[in-house]
Amino acid sequence: MKFKLEYPKEKWDAMFANGKWDYLVKGQPNLEALATIIKHIEKSEIRVLDLGCGNGGLAALLANDVRIKYTGIDISQVALDKAKSLYPKGQFICGNLDENPIPDGEKFDIVVLGEILYYVSWQHVVSIARQALASDGELLVSLYRSWRNIILFFALKILHRARIGRYVRNYKGVKWIILRIHK
Repeated sequence: MKFKLEYPKEKWDAMFANGKWDYLVKGQPNLEALATIIKHIEKSEIRVLDLGCGNGGLAALLANDVRIKYTGIDISQVALDKAKSLYPKGQFICGNLDENPIPDGEKFDIVVLGEILYYVSWQHVVSIARQALASDGELLVSLYRSWRNIILFFALKILHRARIGRYVRNYKGVKWIILRIHK
């Protein structure tokens, strides 16, 4: 199954530079749900990898939790510069997820795929995300509700035993499904 919407790095940089994605740092219900799930983990340190972190919407929501060691990866350096301004203590890496820019050997308690599976080779990215999980780690996937994402939802449910973590919606009625996949 291939649903990839391919945009070159330059287009992502241009979209982030002109503010197309600025609304993501102003409190999206799916990002708030992801942050809530992460903050409820009972560990003294929580290693979070946010694949396709964009301009730091999730990073901003996690910034005040001292237990969180955050790493964000995105293809757009413009987006990462914005994310760094929201969460200066985070580690940010510019890289293409289709080429696996995850630091070698590093393991994470949580890996987040927030609204990115339609922009990448989803099977490959889910695979590298699972490889980056610690033995007791969990993959969190956010998908907004659409025909394409319903197909992805069932593929993740069948192939990776995903379970529904939460349904959320915004004031306009846009709905998201938060999936949880254990290693």
